[in-house]
Amino acid sequence: MSFRRTTFLVSLCAALVAVIEVGAVGAVETNPPGVALSTLDGATTTTSFTLVVDFAGASSAKLVIDGQYVGEDTQAPLTFDVSVT
Repeated sequence: MSFRRTTFLVSLCAALVAVIEVGAVGAVETNPPGVALSTLDGATTTTSFTLVVDFAGASSAKLVIDGQYVGEDTQAPLTFDVSVT
């Protein structure tokens, strides 16, 4: 079970898509930022956790998992509560 959760966590982090609004007029859509993952080999996670978007200048983020839109956060800090149950 822990391997499955670890695999889900890696997939979830890789699927994060951010739309960044900058201080200029309107919004600028950019390519998703690169996702930097720490080594998760053998790591486990609980069935619920908070995903934090830590990207300088971001004022909103959208979460997409396996091509499905999950939600958007526009209030700092940009976070998503995730449950794998």
